[in-house]
Formats: sequence, structure tokens, C-alpha cells
Amino acid sequence: MQFSDQTIGIIIGSGIALFSSFLVTVLTLFFNERKEKNKQKFELEKLNEFENIKKRKKDDKEKDKNIRLVRDFENLSPSPVLNNLNLSGVLLTGINLRKATMRGAIFSGANLRAVCMVNADLTGSEFANSNLEGADFTGANLTFANFTGANLSQANLSQANLTRTNFSNADLNDCDVEENNLKVAILNHTRLPDGHFSK
Repeated sequence: MQFSDQTIGIIIGSGIALFSSFLVTVLTLFFNERKEKNKQKFELEKLNEFENIKKRKKDDKEKDKNIRLVRDFENLSPSPVLNNLNLSGVLLTGINLRKATMRGAIFSGANLRAVCMVNADLTGSEFANSNLEGADFTGANLTFANFTGANLSQANLSQANLTRTNFSNADLNDCDVEENNLKVAILNHTRLPDGHFSK
């Protein structure tokens, strides 16, 4: 069976038109799906951003409350238990937390210069990268506390319990501490009271 050139042309033209229509449909579906995915991604990012802002505001509000509680500590009777309190990055220089119970409290990156924590229970507390220059920890329980990268120059750690206390990369220059107490602590590239560094 033979087809005329005109018939063949029509068949080919119809095939091209059909393929073109199919291709347009496929591309339209592809781009619509991609557009929808981008829209969903954008909406999810906005939602996450909103949730993060909400969480930050909540954390800031909680931290402000914690700061007021700590600043009023010496005026409160009986003294409150302040376990697991989050005070990361706060400015609390010179405050009096004598005999405070603050197990697991978080002071990471805080400025606690000249703070008084005499006889305080700070078991498992977090002081990483905080400024504790001149702080007084006499008789404090610092078991399992983390002072990684903290500045403890001229601080008083006499009679403190330093069992498994982590002083990695911390500055203990001119710090008042018994040598025997440091033997039970973790010292890794720590600047010691005599100015030398541990291994």
C-alpha cells in the first residue's frame, strides 16, 4: 500500500503536532510540580523561621527571668534550688551565689568575672568559654563541671571538689588551687597556675 507524498506529509505533521502537544503537557506538569515544591519549601522555611523566632523570644524571656532570680538570690529566704538554670552568654559580674545549689546549670559564654560561688554545689554545670577571672569557688563542688576554654585566671579554687572537672584549654594562670586537687581533674592543653601548659 502506497501513500502519496501529501498523505505522508500529513501523517508526519500530525505526529509532530501530537509529540509537541505531549511534550508541552509533560513540561507544564514538570514546571508546575517544581513550582509547587518550591512554594512548599518556601512556606516551610518561613514556618521554621517563625518557630525559631518564637523559640528565641521564649528562651530570652526565660533567661531574663533566670537572671532576675540569680541577682536576687542572696535576698531570698529560704535560698531557692537553681538546678539546670540556663544563663548562657549573660553578664553577671560580681554577683553573690554563696552556697547556691545549681547542679547542671548552663553558664556557657557568660561573663562571671569576680562572681562568688563559695561552697556552691555546681555538679555537672557548664562553664565552657566563660569569663571567670577572679571568681571565688572556695569549697565549691565542681564534680563533672565543664570549664573548657574558660578564663579562670586569678580565680580561687581552694578546697573545691575537682573530681573529673574538665579544664581542657582553660586558663588557670595565677589561680589559687591545691596541686593535689588538680590531679583528679581533666587537664588538656590547660594553662596551669604557674603559667605553664599541661600536655
